[in-house]
Amino acid sequence: MILILLKWLSTATELLRSTYQAAGLFLKNVLDAKEDALQQQKINAWMVMDTFFVYLYDLVQHRVMYQVIAFRLFRQILSLFSVTAPSPIQSTWAKVTPLN
Repeated sequence: MILILLKWLSTATELLRSTYQAAGLFLKNVLDAKEDALQQQKINAWMVMDTFFVYLYDLVQHRVMYQVIAFRLFRQILSLFSVTAPSPIQSTWAKVTPLN
């Protein structure tokens, strides 16, 4: 009777060990697949970004684009300058009124 019980326990232990090994292999395969998918997404993201910058570089090569870029840059810089005389000095000394 004890021999049968020991035989059954060893069989159950082997079955559990093989089940755990199969589950471990399954989890390893799932994790490897997820890692491969993430790696593929990173590669796809780099390809999309690379394509975008190539397109952007080609777009900036046109004359109208660098004129627009230069206009926006200088407009931003020149908008920082203000009038030296505020409104009371303008109305008192220059006898002018603001437009708005």
